[in-house]
Amino acid sequence: MRTLFFLTAFILGALLIIGSSGNFRTYTSERAAWINVVSGEDSYIAYRCIENPLIIDAGSSVEFVAVTVENKMNVPISVHITADFSNLPLGAVGSVEDTVKTLDPGEIAQFRGNIESAPSASGGPYEVPVTVYAEWDGGDAKIEACSINVMFSGGPTIEKELICGNTEVPTHTYQEWRFRIKVTNPGIARNLTIKDVVRGEFGIDSIAPSTGNYTVIQHGASHHIIWDVELDADETAYMDVTIHTKLNPAGKQEFTSCGDYSLNDGAEIVGYNITSNSITVHAICEGNDCSLDVTNTKVSGPNPLKANIPADYHTRISVENTGGAKTVVMKQYVGKHFTLTDYSPSKGSVTVEPVLTGGTMVTWTLHLSPGETADLDLYEHTSGIHVCGHLPRIVLLTSKIYVEDCGCTANPILVVVKKRCGCHSEVPDMGIDEYVSDNMESCDAQPEGTCPWMDGG
Repeated sequence: MRTLFFLTAFILGALLIIGSSGNFRTYTSERAAWINVVSGEDSYIAYRCIENPLIIDAGSSVEFVAVTVENKMNVPISVHITADFSNLPLGAVGSVEDTVKTLDPGEIAQFRGNIESAPSASGGPYEVPVTVYAEWDGGDAKIEACSINVMFSGGPTIEKELICGNTEVPTHTYQEWRFRIKVTNPGIARNLTIKDVVRGEFGIDSIAPSTGNYTVIQHGASHHIIWDVELDADETAYMDVTIHTKLNPAGKQEFTSCGDYSLNDGAEIVGYNITSNSITVHAICEGNDCSLDVTNTKVSGPNPLKANIPADYHTRISVENTGGAKTVVMKQYVGKHFTLTDYSPSKGSVTVEPVLTGGTMVTWTLHLSPGETADLDLYEHTSGIHVCGHLPRIVLLTSKIYVEDCGCTANPILVVVKKRCGCHSEVPDMGIDEYVSDNMESCDAQPEGTCPWMDGG
């Protein structure tokens, strides 16, 4: 009965002695527990162990005194301990001294432990059972001494906020934004590295950290910002970054199409698997989005054309939508020396209207999804074109293409007509292409809603 009584008192009597590194919070209290392990009133082993939770900051490590053992027997004893850390969360590991220590009567020994925490560890308490093993001449004991309760406090946090700039902007306009990356460091002092990426659509105007140092490394079109900062416990720091929309390689102002754009992905605390929120802006198409690639090509038909000879031509308007979804209205003039005999759109509707001065105005209306392409095939016929004088005559087959609200685009198609015979009707030495080029009109200074030769010329 005496042995059972003292064993019960021993198991119930675990209390705290903590030794630690200087980077964690500690609480201390202790109470002695005694156990009778052999016959005789003076034959005891005493131990003291941690009772209150051991609080560890995420991402740090801590060393502590797991158990203190005192030999109150009248013979030397050999003591060692074990601990089960399997209950700790993922990313946290621990160990205790595996040394066997020999204690003479009255001698005391400490057994230390260590726990390392990943930045992602959190919560608790988690129990770490500790067992004391003692051997002496003629006997041994296994003492289920106590459990260390371990808790993990939160690691650093990071957030991103937009200080100035619009979250809804029109396409093809210069825009600026300033955002702030804010880092808060609870618990312990830390050296942190923050990484953020500014995408290729943007240029960096300025970077202003409240503390620490930064570098900018270019990767392709994007820029990687690396911010190194040393923070005391519970300190906060921030870095302001100002960016703007750039011209793309084609010389067009970003954003070139409607939709959502991320100013950048979330900023990351390197090594902690912690990422901030990202900031998204929406590009809208005010009126008509002019993100279109339009071409005007001659599919078939002679060039040069002999004077007074009938001929058939096939031309094609092709359009690709490089922006957001939109309805497009395009107009093209078929020259007065040609008759539009037929047309075939891949989608949309077509109307044709005679022009008072001759020729035909073609209007093509269609709706395009982002990335969609469409074609309009036109078929023209001439009964023959007369040439006066000695030099070839340049006539318009189809004009530039006028895109409503966006202006004219693509090149016109011109036909060189030359006399069927005679020595004075040749194209000059410069050649047909250059001769035509010299006689092409510019789109500049055209009346609104028209392109060159849309007046029937």
